Amino acid sequence: MRSTYQNTAETNGLLTTQRQSRRIDGYSDVLFSAVIKVRESRAKVRTGSVHVVSASSGGVGFYSEQKCSVGQIVSLMMEMPRDLRRYDLDKKFYKVWALVQHCEKLTRSAFIGVAFIGPMPPESYFTNPTASYRIAGVGTNGFWTVKEAEQPHKQRSRTRFKSSIEMHLVFVNGEGTEEASEIAITDNISETGAAVFSNARREVGELVRVSASAYAFEATAIIRNTRAGEDGRPRLHLEFIDSTFPVSQLNK
Repeated sequence: MRSTYQNTAETNGLLTTQRQSRRIDGYSDVLFSAVIKVRESRAKVRTGSVHVVSASSGGVGFYSEQKCSVGQIVSLMMEMPRDLRRYDLDKKFYKVWALVQHCEKLTRSAFIGVAFIGPMPPESYFTNPTASYRIAGVGTNGFWTVKEAEQPHKQRSRTRFKSSIEMHLVFVNGEGTEEASEIAITDNISETGAAVFSNARREVGELVRVSASAYAFEATAIIRNTRAGEDGRPRLHLEFIDSTFPVSQLNK
């Protein structure tokens, strides 16, 4: 079940849910901090503190003053809310391995989105810890599974088309169970992803099943980013992971 980091309080005899966020080191809406470890080579491990601003059982989004690379495996240690954990419910700290899915350079930091892959990295990580990985699916334990990429991730230079396409979005949890659905309109789209207008409160790293009946298109997508555009309208930035959109049909 999807959950956000919240605090339940009683007001006038009624239970109300309030988000616990605070300002830390100049960052607003921080839920909690975490310690990140990134292996830069066989002999060098970088450790730092990051500020988590979005959290779900499938991953977190955070600000970091040091950039990570998409496809990189990292470990996180944090006081994760217990309703978002899949193990170590009785421990203070939650240590989980994750795959970097999104990294956006900002003025004074980077915003990074990671997908949780479980309590241990893949076996191949111990042989080649600096290899690049990609999402391969969802395991029986609810965590994302990964496989070594044939080559390091490169920023796609696919042409994005400004086009308003009706898409059906189905949001699913780590177990593959449908949680919610909506009809959304794209802001722009490419062969490998789309930005869609949506007020859904979802998290980076979550899975979405998308379809556009007008183009006989269906795909599984990962939420790479959630933010408002310059017009103030919120958007979900999706990457299609098992299909490509037929952009050749857009002008027909």
